[in-house]
Amino acid sequence: MPTFLAESVTMNNKALYDKPDWSFYIASLQDEDVGIGSLYINDGTAILAASAVKPKARNQGVHQALIQIRINEALKQNCSFMIGHAKFASISQNNMERWIKNGLYKKYMDRSKVNDFTEGGRGLNV
Repeated sequence: MPTFLAESVTMNNKALYDKPDWSFYIASLQDEDVGIGSLYINDGTAILAASAVKPKARNQGVHQALIQIRINEALKQNCSFMIGHAKFASISQNNMERWIKNGLYKKYMDRSKVNDFTEGGRGLNV
């Protein structure tokens, strides 16, 4: 996350923390908090909202784990539609696209709302 956004994202997360439709997930490596991801769920729709990983913890699967745990929670809550947002051409976008290529959307998305962009994907084991 660009440093100029850190303060506003922190304020936003604090404002949303007690809201019932929002959940926050902390990722830790070697007993140190190194990442955060937020999830909004309402009426069968899940939004994988803001996520960030400390620079020293990048390239260790932290962001992918944050994506996976939020998707798993959305599936547990019977969400049929999931939305993720990330900066265009970013590592975050690449990580989310891995889930698409692995067939997550093919298996779980509501096809009346989105096109099926995958072919023969594996789906997600939960």
